[in-house]
Amino acid sequence: MSSSSSMEEQLIAFKYLGGFNAQELWWTNDVVLFGWIFLFLFPKYKYTMTLSLLPPIYHSIVYTLSFVSLIVTDSLPKDASFDSLQGITTLFNNPNGVFVGWVHYLVFDLLVGRMIVMDAAINRDIPYWLHIVVVCPCLVLTLMAGPMGWMSYFILSHTILPPLVNSTKEKKE
Repeated sequence: MSSSSSMEEQLIAFKYLGGFNAQELWWTNDVVLFGWIFLFLFPKYKYTMTLSLLPPIYHSIVYTLSFVSLIVTDSLPKDASFDSLQGITTLFNNPNGVFVGWVHYLVFDLLVGRMIVMDAAINRDIPYWLHIVVVCPCLVLTLMAGPMGWMSYFILSHTILPPLVNSTKEKKE
């Protein structure tokens, strides 16, 4: 039995997502790119923060409905759990678990990227060239390796980026 047919046999129809399975829904993950494009290219556009929130909202709905579908239809792998490495490994060895987990990553990585751009473009009002040179590499890392991108931005924002424009100290004076 090939691994491809094994995966296809494990796919279930998500009850609350129109009966589609993870393979049929996989393309919808590309919706997240819409938000990333705005964060990379248009950090100070007045609608960027609103538009970059649409993919996480959409994916949060997909995540919730697929997760609930797995629980309601008792489709989680038998030994899957969140309290042990073995349980997580079992969950991620299943295409349905991988789909739900991947959507989870997509939502949080984009929300972290959005927070980075909000801090840099709005709170620090950095120029576009600094966005390209400093923030965009952090966004790439956030997209590909979430926590590494956030940590990179955290370090850079406290060392080389300008201070906050609207700090609490300035507001009190």
